[in-house]
Amino acid sequence: MEMTVYKNSPEKTFDALPGYKAMTGSTSTVITIDPSQTPVKDHLIWSIFSVVYLNACCLGLLALYNSVKSRDQVIIGNTEKAHFFATRAKRFNIAAVIVFLILFVTLIILQATGHLHE
Repeated sequence: MEMTVYKNSPEKTFDALPGYKAMTGSTSTVITIDPSQTPVKDHLIWSIFSVVYLNACCLGLLALYNSVKSRDQVIIGNTEKAHFFATRAKRFNIAAVIVFLILFVTLIILQATGHLHE
């Protein structure tokens, strides 16, 4: 099901209210919304968070790169490539979180057992 919205069509002159004429000579705007096409989630905010806080092994930077590429592909209109880069960005973000958590838990264990000296 597609929904089309027409706004100020110059081809049609109609009475908005009795006694009032609608504006004529204005440009028309047509917005077509295709609900079968899902929007691409580029995970940009998560990628920025990964770069700033979780950038272990530069995984956050790779996630940010792929998020920006995904957003660029959306602007171009290539949704297939946009989904590809968005999926890669999501995977790099997940990997950054996992590596950070492993390093953080290891650091806590080493500190608790006394293997780290001040």
